[in-house]
Amino acid sequence: MYTNTYQSDMVRKDKVLWGEGFAGALHWKQLHEIASKVGYSAPCLVSCSPIAIEREDFKQMLGEARYCSGTYRLFKPLTAQPKDIDPSCHSEVSLVTYKGQILHHEESFIYDHGLTLLKGVQTSVPVQIINILLSSRFANEFEFQLAGSNESNGCCSKWNHLESPFDVLKRKAESGEQLKSCKKVKGC
Repeated sequence: MYTNTYQSDMVRKDKVLWGEGFAGALHWKQLHEIASKVGYSAPCLVSCSPIAIEREDFKQMLGEARYCSGTYRLFKPLTAQPKDIDPSCHSEVSLVTYKGQILHHEESFIYDHGLTLLKGVQTSVPVQIINILLSSRFANEFEFQLAGSNESNGCCSKWNHLESPFDVLKRKAESGEQLKSCKKVKGC
């Protein structure tokens, strides 16, 4: 469970809110900070759902804070970069092709909420994603090719690993996508 605000001491110490998960919710940026400190890649948001707060007493204690359930992928990247890849360069891209051999994911592999790799389709991705996939247990499920500068094909300028799940939910709602709300316990 994630929140868009940092929890006040009053919220963090409330036993009922703690029991319902609200008091222990991380600010969404804290997951990124923790992952970085322990040597993992930036968390990749796969999916998220808003968490409805229906109880009036909870609404009063939590104020304007919003909560969501988020599913993230975290990878332990390679310490050595593949040849010819500059880890600091966000404009370089590579090509990746999903082989379609992961059980129950034969047609596509969802990397994160904004990137789905289709079986047999060559897709341009930032080199950071190539590094992450190469260091994962999925490395043999893909074919990789260094493509060069992002300016040549303009594919990946929108990739943003530090995106708020609340911004994702807002975009989905604005586009008319039906959002299913998580309800932790009836009456929360």
